[in-house]
Amino acid sequence: MPAKGRYFLNEGEEGPDQDALYEKYQLTSQHGPLLLTLLLVAATACVALIIIAFSQGDPSRHQAILGMAFLVLAVFAALSV
Repeated sequence: MPAKGRYFLNEGEEGPDQDALYEKYQLTSQHGPLLLTLLLVAATACVALIIIAFSQGDPSRHQAILGMAFLVLAVFAALSV
Protein backbone atom coordinates (compact mmCIF):
# COMPACT_ATOMS: atom_id res chain seq x y z
CA MET A 1 0.00 0.00 0.00
CA PRO A 2 1.52 3.34 -0.99
CA ALA A 3 2.43 5.77 1.73
CA LYS A 4 0.11 8.68 2.23
CA GLY A 5 1.67 11.96 1.29
CA ARG A 6 0.44 15.39 2.07
CA TYR A 7 -0.42 17.28 -1.05
CA PHE A 8 -1.39 20.90 -0.78
CA LEU A 9 -4.17 20.82 -3.37
CA ASN A 10 -7.08 21.80 -1.17
CA GLU A 11 -7.42 25.43 -0.24
CA GLY A 12 -8.52 24.63 3.31
CA GLU A 13 -5.27 22.89 4.25
CA GLU A 14 -2.19 24.68 5.41
CA GLY A 15 0.49 24.71 2.81
CA PRO A 16 3.14 26.79 1.14
CA ASP A 17 2.30 30.36 0.27
CA GLN A 18 0.52 30.25 -3.10
CA ASP A 19 1.79 33.70 -4.13
CA ALA A 20 5.39 32.67 -3.50
CA LEU A 21 4.93 29.47 -5.50
CA TYR A 22 3.35 31.37 -8.40
CA GLU A 23 6.14 33.93 -8.40
CA LYS A 24 8.78 31.18 -8.45
CA TYR A 25 6.98 29.41 -11.33
CA GLN A 26 6.65 32.66 -13.26
CA LEU A 27 10.35 33.46 -12.91
CA THR A 28 11.47 29.99 -13.98
CA SER A 29 9.03 29.77 -16.89
CA GLN A 30 10.42 32.94 -18.44
CA HIS A 31 13.78 31.26 -19.09
CA GLY A 32 12.35 28.80 -21.62
CA PRO A 33 12.17 31.07 -24.67
CA LEU A 34 15.63 32.50 -23.96
CA LEU A 35 17.21 29.05 -23.74
CA LEU A 36 15.44 27.94 -26.91
CA THR A 37 16.73 31.02 -28.74
CA LEU A 38 20.28 30.37 -27.56
CA LEU A 39 20.06 26.73 -28.65
CA LEU A 40 18.81 27.78 -32.09
CA VAL A 41 21.69 30.26 -32.45
CA ALA A 42 24.19 27.56 -31.47
CA ALA A 43 22.65 25.09 -33.93
CA THR A 44 22.73 27.67 -36.73
CA ALA A 45 26.39 28.43 -36.01
CA CYS A 46 27.21 24.72 -36.07
CA VAL A 47 25.47 24.20 -39.39
CA ALA A 48 27.38 27.19 -40.79
CA LEU A 49 30.68 25.70 -39.55
CA ILE A 50 29.86 22.36 -41.16
CA ILE A 51 29.02 24.04 -44.48
CA ILE A 52 32.23 26.09 -44.39
CA ALA A 53 34.36 23.04 -43.51
CA PHE A 54 32.95 20.98 -46.38
CA SER A 55 33.18 23.87 -48.86
CA GLN A 56 36.92 24.28 -48.19
CA GLY A 57 37.68 21.04 -50.00
CA ASP A 58 39.26 18.37 -47.82
CA PRO A 59 37.14 18.02 -44.63
CA SER A 60 39.80 15.87 -42.94
CA ARG A 61 41.76 19.06 -42.20
CA HIS A 62 38.86 20.28 -40.03
CA GLN A 63 38.19 17.16 -37.97
CA ALA A 64 38.10 19.00 -34.64
CA ILE A 65 35.67 21.63 -35.89
CA LEU A 66 33.41 19.05 -37.51
CA GLY A 67 33.47 16.81 -34.46
CA MET A 68 32.53 19.65 -32.13
CA ALA A 69 29.83 20.92 -34.50
CA PHE A 70 28.21 17.50 -34.79
CA LEU A 71 28.47 17.01 -31.01
CA VAL A 72 26.70 20.32 -30.34
CA LEU A 73 24.02 19.43 -32.88
CA ALA A 74 23.49 16.09 -31.16
CA VAL A 75 23.15 17.83 -27.78
CA PHE A 76 20.68 20.29 -29.35
CA ALA A 77 18.62 17.44 -30.76
CA ALA A 78 18.63 15.66 -27.40
CA LEU A 79 17.55 18.79 -25.53
CA SER A 80 14.83 19.74 -27.98
CA VAL A 81 13.25 16.26 -27.85
